[in-house]
Amino acid sequence: MGQLKLDRIMYRAGSYNLIQDLQPSTIKITEDFKQSGLNLFTQALFRTAKKLDIPFVTANMVGKSYHIVTLRSYGLVNGQSRAMINPQLVWCSDDGQYVEETFVLNPGETVIKYRPKKIKVRYMNRHKQTKVYSFEGRFAAYVLQAIEVIHGIPLTYQPPAPFEVAARLKSIHGIGDNDAL
Repeated sequence: MGQLKLDRIMYRAGSYNLIQDLQPSTIKITEDFKQSGLNLFTQALFRTAKKLDIPFVTANMVGKSYHIVTLRSYGLVNGQSRAMINPQLVWCSDDGQYVEETFVLNPGETVIKYRPKKIKVRYMNRHKQTKVYSFEGRFAAYVLQAIEVIHGIPLTYQPPAPFEVAARLKSIHGIGDNDAL
């Protein structure tokens, strides 16, 4: 399983088509995945997000079961890789914000969610380096929604309050407000 298989016909077209039957991702990327396949796949996901003018595309949105999200960063990721591989929420602020969210596969559906104002996510970039990055505001909400999509969580799911999530993450990862990652 060390190779990311690409659909060459779709890749030549420059981007993927989104699928309607969204399934949760089940395959985590390991060190033995080929670098070239990972690069091509994440670039194709980015082109898909750009072509559709949406903030992110996850692998399961195009029918691939990998734990990968590619962000259309609008310059907010500041030199970081646009691809987050095996993303994991490791910290969030206790305070939150109300955010109106929609999802490209449910165009008529809109929900209001209470999301943390700041989060930290641990992920592997496409060069197989582990990173921890902080996101704030609306972009934090995009990243959290993308992680939910990877796990097949529907748009209508109401997450726990940020202070509850922060307490759970602190007990799991031991990371608090003052911890620099």
